[in-house]
Amino acid sequence: MLHRMKDARLRSYVLTATTYLLLLVLLNGFGVNVYAQALNGGQERTVAGVDIPLTNPSLEDAPKVDAAPRGWFTYGQTPDIQPGIGDIHQPASNGQSYAGCLHASYYDEAIGQQLSTPLKAGVTYAVSFDLAYPAYYSTGICSGSFAIYGSNNAGEKQVLLWHIEGFMHKDWRRYTAEFTPTTDFKYILVGPDNDAGCPSSKYTAVLFDNFSNTLHALPVISTESTNTCAGSNNGSARVKVSDNGDGYQYLWTPGNYTTASVAHLPAGKYNVQVTDPQGVISNRTVIIQATMLQVVPKVTLPTCADRTDASITLQAAGGVAPYTFSINDRTVQDTPQFSHLAAGTYQATVQDAMGCATTIEQITIDNPASLQINSIAIHPVSCDNNEPQITVVPEGGIPPYSFSIDGAHWQTENTWYRLDAGNYEVVVSDAQHCEIKTAASVTRDDTRCAVMVPNAFSPNNDGHNDVFKPQSYATILHYRLTIFNRWGQQLFDTADPNTAWDGYFKGQLQDAGAYVWVLTYRDMQAQDRKQTGAVLLVRN
Repeated sequence: MLHRMKDARLRSYVLTATTYLLLLVLLNGFGVNVYAQALNGGQERTVAGVDIPLTNPSLEDAPKVDAAPRGWFTYGQTPDIQPGIGDIHQPASNGQSYAGCLHASYYDEAIGQQLSTPLKAGVTYAVSFDLAYPAYYSTGICSGSFAIYGSNNAGEKQVLLWHIEGFMHKDWRRYTAEFTPTTDFKYILVGPDNDAGCPSSKYTAVLFDNFSNTLHALPVISTESTNTCAGSNNGSARVKVSDNGDGYQYLWTPGNYTTASVAHLPAGKYNVQVTDPQGVISNRTVIIQATMLQVVPKVTLPTCADRTDASITLQAAGGVAPYTFSINDRTVQDTPQFSHLAAGTYQATVQDAMGCATTIEQITIDNPASLQINSIAIHPVSCDNNEPQITVVPEGGIPPYSFSIDGAHWQTENTWYRLDAGNYEVVVSDAQHCEIKTAASVTRDDTRCAVMVPNAFSPNNDGHNDVFKPQSYATILHYRLTIFNRWGQQLFDTADPNTAWDGYFKGQLQDAGAYVWVLTYRDMQAQDRKQTGAVLLVRN
């Protein structure tokens, strides 16, 4: 009799196309809308919840068409309390009875339960149950499928929380569903999947039994890890559960570690399986990466050969900051620059906060090319003064060069003219202010002079050097001697080689000091000559 009742109900739903379209409109009018929500049961959970007990989880009740076991309500057409309905005779997996439901594009059956405590958004729940595929359930069945929905309306499947489809096993098999609602729900509804993939003219169906006693709120499971140094195995990982309770079991693979924390790990991908006291399993993945600490040395050479003002800067990247630095096993420092170094070979080590270290075995500091004097030419002082007295040619160092013969006055030319005879210290400086010094002794060559000019006189009437007068050693023509003071005022002028200057100007003896003279004449080779210089007037 029960079998005939189920068959009659199914036949009443074999509709013409027009009636079928009308039914779809009516169903939509009653709000039979399914919002599929693909939630990963293995995702990181951030909200802790409480277990929610299920009423009559083993679905015990007398077999009946269009009925739900006590504590449950019917949804849609005619769910059944099995066995014995629609040619279903399979024994229960637990107790004496179970539920069976069918679904097609135009036909929907499910059962539901109002929960004593609503499902909490963000909490991950686990529930286990037994499923079987009925090959014939008053009609041929395309495949087995099962889904769990959350709702705040007993007459509506609002959000798909978990589903499975396409199973074909006729024996009872145990499944565990994990789902994380994004909204609080007062009801759950269970039955065939609304999207099982069967043709529109075919049914999908399911037999289900033996729910776990609760919708088990899984603990919040988090992981943390530290990376390993490249080429080493000092990584670590840890898994934490929110309730910090006892009875949890852990299994890390690879490695088969069974503690919550593991150490001495090389780089790689690890899975930790967490089994709670109720036997619910959760999995997490931890990736240990190899820390690649890279170091690039930047060398600043000494400014001059053999100076100790070179530096090494160790530019670190990767790893975990902050870093420490050392060279040649010196004291470790937290700044990357080492200064006041001489030319040579150095070993550098950089270590990060994890203790990972990178060593550069050889960093070479070369001396720059040494500043040297390639050559120096010295010409004696002569009457014509046409040649430079000193010419110096440097090499090495870093051009451009600067030159000095007194250490105070610098020039870019490497020659000096019109020097008096004497000893000089020639100084050459390069762009880095590196210096090199050499001595130069300038002599006097009077053999080339037609006229010799003294460099001092003392007009004190003692009969010695009382006047200033050039001495001619050859026949000269067009003689002219002119004398100036330091302000350029002309004090004396004569065209007579025998006329001397006595140190007076307009009857006034001039002050002691240097006076500039200019001498012009034509020598025996008919060459016009010009000599200039300074004479020192000494007053006793």
